[in-house]
Amino acid sequence: MGYEAVLFDLDGTLVDSLDDIAAACNFARSRRGLLPQPRETLRSFVGDGARWLVARSFGLRADEPKDSEALDDAMRDFREFYRAHPADHAVVAPGAAAMLTQLAPLPMAVVTNKSRALAVALLEATALLAHFRVVRGGGDGALKPAPDLLVSAMAAMGVSPSRTVMVGDGHQDLDAGRAAGCVTVAVRGGFGSDASLEACAPDFTLARLAELPALLRL
Repeated sequence: MGYEAVLFDLDGTLVDSLDDIAAACNFARSRRGLLPQPRETLRSFVGDGARWLVARSFGLRADEPKDSEALDDAMRDFREFYRAHPADHAVVAPGAAAMLTQLAPLPMAVVTNKSRALAVALLEATALLAHFRVVRGGGDGALKPAPDLLVSAMAAMGVSPSRTVMVGDGHQDLDAGRAAGCVTVAVRGGFGSDASLEACAPDFTLARLAELPALLRL
């Protein structure tokens, strides 16, 4: 198959941003006299957007009205810290920069549950932004696993879903890709567990991002 475009998740796929996310979350916890949570605990909370991340850290629910006031308050501190420190410890995934250069003949987009402004800040800080024609994030539509952000990105690039690849490290990415009609590619070693990726039955599974050009025959 000749592919027309590639969509990428950001956190855990292109960039390991967990230390910065954890620092922001633990800053919000410290403001309330709570002990910091371990990195690996917070890893399990990532994937559904910042509001669900913070809610889980505080034992709240983002869809529970009675929790909204406390969650709004915690989110203010999380955002304050993260906006000031979006990429202090961020590390580009091994081989990602070279892989993106190799895929340059294809239009590419980032589709993330992170806010678009923070996604752009992270991509700029890691020198990856220039590779992407489109960035879609929180505020641009319903978050993954809904397909809205993917559909919006594909429309902006003028490409067809059946010839577009969605690459991600979490079940949200793969479920969104399938719902949007894309070819789905799981990448191990990110924030999602291997078991959760396998449960999604992706079209392809890679051990490393560097394997993607060969898969796409580029």
